[in-house]
Amino acid sequence: MIEIQNLTVPGVTDISLKLRNGKRYALVGDGASAILAAVAGCLAPDAGRVLVDGYDVAAPKTDIRRRVGYLPPENPLCTDMTVYEFLDFAAEIKGLDGQTAHRLIRDLLKALGMLEAQDRLVARLPAGNRRLVGVAQALLASPHTVLLDRPDEDLSPRQLAALATLVDATGQDATVVVACRDPYAWGGVLDAVIAVSDGGIASVEELDRHGAGTFPDKENQQDEEVEADGSDL
Repeated sequence: MIEIQNLTVPGVTDISLKLRNGKRYALVGDGASAILAAVAGCLAPDAGRVLVDGYDVAAPKTDIRRRVGYLPPENPLCTDMTVYEFLDFAAEIKGLDGQTAHRLIRDLLKALGMLEAQDRLVARLPAGNRRLVGVAQALLASPHTVLLDRPDEDLSPRQLAALATLVDATGQDATVVVACRDPYAWGGVLDAVIAVSDGGIASVEELDRHGAGTFPDKENQQDEEVEADGSDL
């Protein structure tokens, strides 16, 4: 579970959320990237705190890397490595043994339609393929919390469909949060869309996972906003 308590980061002021295990969320709007960076422990909040599975991500002894898989928006990659070499390097950093790393890398690349590209230099990949390499890096070690910032950027419809299928299948107890522009293009794999606007949570739209999303009507909008402030979504 992700617990965001009175968090203030660039673009967002004093927000509180609880995001449950086994759920897939979309986060949209200004401030979404800063929220994900704070949850990943890569951005120190101006105020408030974030707990992941009960652990304070800002605590000195918390090794958040083993609990969270994070794709930052800039998608940093070692472009002088092949796809496999880079993912193997990332797996070593995450503490995976060689046999486990090999299996996970192949499984992830196969799921993303990237297996045939494993021996290509990252620098020579199209932008969409590089984005998928970043996604694979985030999902190594089967993290219990997955944070993907703009994972759908530069993807073709086919690639987005493969990504959505993978997100849907990622650890059924995992909490997955994607910051994206169009959550309705994800083919019904998301449970809720959290909209950030004017420094706060503007709305929370519950979706019918594996079905069609529905927009909350104005009569219920205020109640949903209140529930978003510290509620268990």
